[in-house]
This record gives sequence, C-alpha cells and structure tokens, in this order.
Amino acid sequence: MHETKRRHSNERRTRNASASAIAERALSIAARGDHREAARAALLAERLLRLEPKLRAAKATAETQRIRAEAAIAAAQAHVEALCAPSPPTPPVKSKPLYEFKDRPDGPVAELRRRGMIP
Repeated sequence: MHETKRRHSNERRTRNASASAIAERALSIAARGDHREAARAALLAERLLRLEPKLRAAKATAETQRIRAEAAIAAAQAHVEALCAPSPPTPPVKSKPLYEFKDRPDGPVAELRRRGMIP
C-alpha cells in the first residue's frame, strides 16, 4: 500500500508540474496574441489537474454567476440607453443679413471711385 501511495503521489506531482508548465506556455502564447491556442493550452492544463468535484461545482457556479452579472449589466445599459435616447436633430437655421449694403451711384464711395482715389 505504501508503494501505491508513493506512486500516486509521484503521478500527482508530475501532473501538477506538467499543468503548471502548460499554464506558463498558455500565458506566453496569450502574450503573443494567439488567444485561441492559449485557451487550448489552458484547457489542457485544467484537464491535467483534474479538479475535484467540489471545486468543479464551485467553478461552474462562479461561471454561472459571472454570466448572469454580464446579462444584468447589458440589460441595465440597454435600459439607460433607452431612457437617454438622443432627441431628433433640429433643422439648421439659415442666417440672413439684417441689411445688405449696396453701392449707390450718387454716394460718396462712388464719387471717390470715379476720381480714382479708391479702387
């Protein structure tokens, strides 16, 4: 029995070392930007560790709560956006000049132009 315990202990150590090495590899892959491959490596590390049933249930519960929280946040954001809908744009206002100055043929500016004093 002692031999069996030692063998199981050695297997567990090997498995943990392999899992930590694969997790490190997953982090380096993620740092390079290949997130799909990093997720595969992380899943492999998780499988190597073979989580206990209680830990697996706790992880599933936490994942469910995270999904519910994300859904609640999305619903709240949609509600706020519906409440704060932007008003329709107002039509542009064309400004017209109050008074348009025109050259008078008998005015002083016309007289100065005729004399060549201003262009």
